[in-house]
Amino acid sequence: MYFDGRIKAIQLDYTDAFESLQQAMRKAPQGTALGFRIIVQKFMFIVQMLTGDIPDRATFRQQYMEKALAPYLELTKSVRVGDLNLFKEVVEKYRHVFMRDETMSLITRLRQNVIKTGLRKINASYSRWGGKAHRGRRMMFKFLTDKFDWVVVGLCSSVSGFLWMISAHGLDWNQGSERKAL
Repeated sequence: MYFDGRIKAIQLDYTDAFESLQQAMRKAPQGTALGFRIIVQKFMFIVQMLTGDIPDRATFRQQYMEKALAPYLELTKSVRVGDLNLFKEVVEKYRHVFMRDETMSLITRLRQNVIKTGLRKINASYSRWGGKAHRGRRMMFKFLTDKFDWVVVGLCSSVSGFLWMISAHGLDWNQGSERKAL
């Protein structure tokens, strides 16, 4: 079950991966095999975040697992907040741990979730700003959040009314006179 869950996670089948990892955790001996249960729990956290859910904080506080799961708690906090800089700091700080646990390839996929959460927060805070005059802009941020596959960062200037979209390579898609006001 454990290896099946890892394989499915690599194949982007996160729902089945999470179910397989849960079964592995349930079938693991409860009194022993602490190391196995810790590594399964680590993979469960990452897969759960890749599905868009945030793991329950109480899970990180389990007896005998708290110290081993501390890097994953910090990682979860950065994903929940949607702060890309914090996410990068946590990944760099615990890179050796993630490499040792063989979770680094999945953690790099979490970057998109961090950005998506950040965009949702921008959308929420921007929708608090305006009344009816800003409805089109709120809809654009909603569109950006829903169609995240191709958007990495979306910024809107309330002064100029332009939306700047920057690709993963740092390129401005709306250059020069091609910029469109919202």
